[in-house]
Amino acid sequence: NDQLSIHISDVDSAYEAFIDGYYVGGKGKVTAPQAVDDSSPGQYRVPNDALDDGELVLAVRAWRSPVRQDAQADRGGITSGAEIIGPTDALSNDFVSHDVPTFVLSGIFIIVGLYHVQLFRRRRELTEYLWFGLFSVVISAYVISQGNLIHQVFDNLWMTKIALDSVFLALPIFVQFLWPFLR
Repeated sequence: NDQLSIHISDVDSAYEAFIDGYYVGGKGKVTAPQAVDDSSPGQYRVPNDALDDGELVLAVRAWRSPVRQDAQADRGGITSGAEIIGPTDALSNDFVSHDVPTFVLSGIFIIVGLYHVQLFRRRRELTEYLWFGLFSVVISAYVISQGNLIHQVFDNLWMTKIALDSVFLALPIFVQFLWPFLR
């Protein structure tokens, strides 16, 4: 299969991609009412007749949220990473393999967390096991919410909420874990 695709990295705050005048996809919503989706890369197939003339023209129509404009006025459009054109199979494999360390790390945190919760079940007087176990599970949720692949499966808004909730939960849980050591 010689089908080509293009991989577009992060764009602040939403975008539509066109190849040789054909709409191929995008993230968020550029037209009113706009919607932000700025932290998940996209992969789009190049139309078969786009290379007939030997050239490929990529146009990205971007929209930047007013809230983000106020935060960093000098930033916008494509914000990170390289835009890659290549065989669809190779780009898909790279996209998935890029997140393997994220899934492995998250799995390790879950296993460590559940192990410590199990230790707490056996020795209820040692609450440090419980707090460290909960901390590990919460960190696992944060790590998994940062992966690119998970953003393709679940809504970006939910992944952002999970990431923020994990951060806000992790701090008090970690303080509870450390409390006996600080007395």
